[in-house]
Amino acid sequence: MNRRNFVTGVGAALIGSSACRRFSKDTRRKKEDPLVRDLAQFTAEFALGQPLNGDVRGFKMDLEEDDHALFKFVVTNNGPNPIKIFHAYPDGPFYKVVDAWGPIGRVSGMVIHINLRACNDANFVCALVNTTGDKWDILDAQPGNVITRISNDNNVAHMEWHSQQEVHLEVQGNRGTEEAHC
Repeated sequence: MNRRNFVTGVGAALIGSSACRRFSKDTRRKKEDPLVRDLAQFTAEFALGQPLNGDVRGFKMDLEEDDHALFKFVVTNNGPNPIKIFHAYPDGPFYKVVDAWGPIGRVSGMVIHINLRACNDANFVCALVNTTGDKWDILDAQPGNVITRISNDNNVAHMEWHSQQEVHLEVQGNRGTEEAHC
């Protein structure tokens, strides 16, 4: 009788331990969410009183909201005129500017922000160009004037404007041990 209980107990323990091992392997194999996804041309509406007003055409993308997912913004301005870059989140029915960089003259691969923590998965960016004196125009993000792509590993969103002047913006994601909070 004791031998039967022992064999039954050992069998149950082996089955239970193999199930636990399978479960722990499955959780370790779980693929992490992409850092950048759903990059597209988009028209965002800004309320009066913001640095941007009304309908603004730019790019919308989803950035991973995670304390260990940090983003770097890198810009190249090939044109003769200075530019400004704006980063915004949805805020109710409108978008709200959360970061603004510039004016930025002619540069190649200039890091304008490092270790940004996405506090909202929906993000919007646009660029303005100084056309004359104190007049700033939104770079045209209409189809045919822009190029967009996401890297194969979903870590980099690349946007290019080719109207008025050539401007490139990359949002580069990195998942590591550093942490940032909203």
